[in-house]
Formats: sequence, structure tokens, C-alpha cells
Amino acid sequence: MSSNSNKSGSSAMDRQLTRQEKATLFDVLEVAMRVLRDGKSSFEENSRFGKQIRRNNWYGSQTREDLVFKNDNIPRAEILVTTQDDPLDYTDDRNAVPIIPSEFEAHFASPVTGVSIDEIKNALNVEDFWADESGHKYVYPPGGLQISPRGTVFSYRYSAKQTSEMRFEVTASITYLAPDKTDASDGVRWLNNITLTRDYPYLTPEMRKQKREEATARGQAAYGQSKGTSQ
Repeated sequence: MSSNSNKSGSSAMDRQLTRQEKATLFDVLEVAMRVLRDGKSSFEENSRFGKQIRRNNWYGSQTREDLVFKNDNIPRAEILVTTQDDPLDYTDDRNAVPIIPSEFEAHFASPVTGVSIDEIKNALNVEDFWADESGHKYVYPPGGLQISPRGTVFSYRYSAKQTSEMRFEVTASITYLAPDKTDASDGVRWLNNITLTRDYPYLTPEMRKQKREEATARGQAAYGQSKGTSQ
């Protein structure tokens, strides 16, 4: 990106959220985190996300539905929330499995300024690390992880803090855009994307079958022990 293109790109994205717009964004983030972390309600039960404008359905080994919202109080943002069949329910017939919320995304088609990573962390109530399925913890640099060769994309990743009402682990991923590192920059970064994901284990149909068989075996063993004790 040349200096001229950088200037035009900067002006195209030079939109700072107002105090009220930021307050609305943070409120939506807090609600989304509670839904995913505490499991007390569904996305559709929360009008704070805005007006639902479409639904996208996906079928396969996993039933998934994306609900897309438009919130007039968060300009240029598209809110997408995902529901799916419960991964922790190992029933073979996936159409009979309860549908649960699994992911939230706020995407700014025209990235905005004026929202710091510290403000987002505070709204989400997160720890400065994220953990993989093995429990290994990773810590991103304070300035974010540069994920583009030209230094124009920076990523942050965190984990939801433990609370008394927490039922699920949640990972938060935030992406900012920046001017090309070869151009003179005033350090401005534009907020591009915020994604919250409930951390479920990856399971194929074969793996679910194994889980069902293991649960059946445990149940039979427990029944045998209780029967033996009662005799």
C-alpha cells in the first residue's frame, strides 16, 4: 500500500464510534459473553443484538444456523450469532438434539476507530491467555499478534474469566487493521472483528458413536455394581 493509498484507506475508515455507540457495543458484548459462558439463555431471547435480518442454515454432520442482526446503534456493524446441535449430546439422530448457542461475531464492514483493546477486554471480562484442547496456555503479545506480512492485520486472543455462574469455556478473538508498516503511521488501528466462541471439543460422527458406547458401558457397569451390592 503506497502512502497515497494509505491516506485514501485511512479516510475511508476514519469513523470513530461515539460514546453512546461504544456503550451499545459493550452492552452487546457483555450479553453475548453471558449467553455463551453461563448458558442461561439463547441469542434469540436477547433484543439487544438488534433486528434480525436473515437466517442461514447449514446441514451435514452438524446442524448449524447463522442468525444475522442489524443494530442501528452500532453503525457499519453486522452481528452474526451461530446456533448448532449440542456437541455434548451424543445422540445419533442429530435432528433430535437440542439446539444451543455456540458463537457470536461483530464484524465492521467499514472498520472503526476509538475502541481500544483494553476497553473490549474489560467489557468481555477476559484473561490474557487462551488455551487449546490439551490445556496448553498461549499468551499473545500486548500489542497483538501480527498476522499479515505487510503488518496490516493484528489479532488478539483471550479466555473468559472464571465466574461463579460459568458453565462453558469461551475464547475471544479480536482483529484490528493498521496502515502498511512501510508507510509512515500515527499508530492508528481500526477495529475490524470481534468473535466469541464457546469451546466445545471437536467430534466426528464416529467419535460421538464411541462416546455413546462408552456411556452405555459405564451405565451397565454401574448397574451391575448396584445390583451386586443390593444382593
